[in-house]
Amino acid sequence: MADDGADIWALADDRAGNRSQSLGVADALGLPYRVIEVAYGPLARLPNLLLGASALGADTDTRDRLAPPWPRLVIAAGRRTAPLARWIEARSGGRTRLCQIMDPGAGHAEFDLIARPLHDGGGAGPNVIPIGAAPHRLTPDVLAAARTEWAAAVAD
Repeated sequence: MADDGADIWALADDRAGNRSQSLGVADALGLPYRVIEVAYGPLARLPNLLLGASALGADTDTRDRLAPPWPRLVIAAGRRTAPLARWIEARSGGRTRLCQIMDPGAGHAEFDLIARPLHDGGGAGPNVIPIGAAPHRLTPDVLAAARTEWAAAVAD
């Protein structure tokens, strides 16, 4: 339910797995959300411990898209989106809540929720929920539509 004026932002980068997880969680909420397309510059290669809560890893176009009003919730997936999510939360004056899918690499305590896949290992914490599989956008309705679309092509 994409909505440019939404109070929920889903960070979507160039990695299909990260994108699918962030948008899958946003879809599952059933609330309007805004997709923030994230592209990276060379500093995104730095460890998150060095990047901290910053937009340094994002390219100029991405940074230009990030402006008030700040959302109440940011959904991020993958290590490279974590500093950007933390930066948004800092700019919001603490109003924004952060949901991180997969380990953020640093700043664990700054996230309200970390959904960490069991296969990633890592420690537990009061804000960590272990998950057995990656969230995604495949729903019964999406699968039914694909079945109808492809039925004739794969009938034989």
